[in-house]
Amino acid sequence: MPTVTLDLDALVKDGRLSDAEAERLRAMALPSRAVGQLVQVFAILGALGLAAGVIMLDPSATLGLLLALGALGFAAFVQVRGKDDLAILGTGMAIAGTMGLAGWFGLKFGEIWPAVLVNGVGTLITLASALFFRSRFLVAFVPLGLAAMIGSGTAYWHASYAIFISEALVTVLLFGALSLALFAAAPRLQAVHSGLSVIAGRVSWLVMNFGFWVGSLWGDHVGDHFAEVWSGRDSSWEEMEAWRQTALFIPDWVFIIGWASVSIATIVALRHNRFAVNASITFLAINAYTQFFEHFGDSPFALLVGGASLLAFAWGLFHLDKRMHAAGRGF
Repeated sequence: MPTVTLDLDALVKDGRLSDAEAERLRAMALPSRAVGQLVQVFAILGALGLAAGVIMLDPSATLGLLLALGALGFAAFVQVRGKDDLAILGTGMAIAGTMGLAGWFGLKFGEIWPAVLVNGVGTLITLASALFFRSRFLVAFVPLGLAAMIGSGTAYWHASYAIFISEALVTVLLFGALSLALFAAAPRLQAVHSGLSVIAGRVSWLVMNFGFWVGSLWGDHVGDHFAEVWSGRDSSWEEMEAWRQTALFIPDWVFIIGWASVSIATIVALRHNRFAVNASITFLAINAYTQFFEHFGDSPFALLVGGASLLAFAWGLFHLDKRMHAAGRGF
């Protein structure tokens, strides 16, 4: 059943509700769950801290596995028995247990199995947990796990964060198709799974844009990452350069134009979808910003031309939006 929120004081002040009616509704209100939710949050943090301390005292993969399975078992108990008063704690344990189980598998088999298989099993573990626990948080990691299987990922060091894409064209095509499939499937699924499909589709769409971004800077030697993986060893720089001489190369301008075209098409076709429009405008701006400084630098003349162009674009977009609103078809 949907939850309805009423401002009783405002309704009384406006004369739409009597004082007696307002008091009767207040008496029917559900008790606040703020304290219970705060207790569960503290319990999550305490459990994670306790587990981390135990592992630091006895750094054992087996112990980590047992803790992960214990967390998943508790989360499953909350899920199956419908313990709403422990929902937050169960969610936290489901996330911790899933990450712990995937981490244990990577630690146990990371040096034995190829990275693509390790990432694949970790992604399947995450997907299974996301579906069982109906977790939108966990399902967001599934497209990221698929991206890791084709050589994408992130890196962090002090005050710096990096995103790397090894196969730009494959990333664009794979995650573009995946996002469309997930968005198309969402209306046909039950409500809880529809939400999961939408979240996975949005993350896939973001990964597609990262593929466009990297391709717009360097182009793409199609199959570069796969060639090195299939060779079964770390190829030298000379060997990779020799391979690139014969590989299919997609120049950067293809990604630049394709990225802008996809962004504009999304804005026009899905103008009533707030996420799609806002994200497309953001990546369209990132594309313009990236290409401007990549090709023109920060010279005074370039800044003048770029500033004037942006003002003209903003003016045109404002008047276009105004006319579309007048016609009942605004963004």
